[in-house]
Amino acid sequence: MRPEDDRQLWTGWLDYEATGEGRTITACICYASSEEQMRDIMSEKYGSWFSENCEVAPGLVTNEVIRYLWSEKALAYFERVRARRGKLDAYNKIHVNFS
Repeated sequence: MRPEDDRQLWTGWLDYEATGEGRTITACICYASSEEQMRDIMSEKYGSWFSENCEVAPGLVTNEVIRYLWSEKALAYFERVRARRGKLDAYNKIHVNFS
């Protein structure tokens, strides 16, 4: 078995709004072999704070955050990529700050 055979699609996301002066909505959809590896990927892309505070789940999660960041058409395409076990690295981030 090849090392990548134990990998599956994972989704990580965070919608953070602490002071009312800004908001960060971020997500990542990619292949990983475990929650720990997915958090490592989130850390590499967005930093350790995001990795420690985000939610992660196996599969292609289509919750409110994910649907906010990607269109239905994009999510349908991601599902086709997943079904064919293609390489998928989807990252998205919106950051607004009013302070």
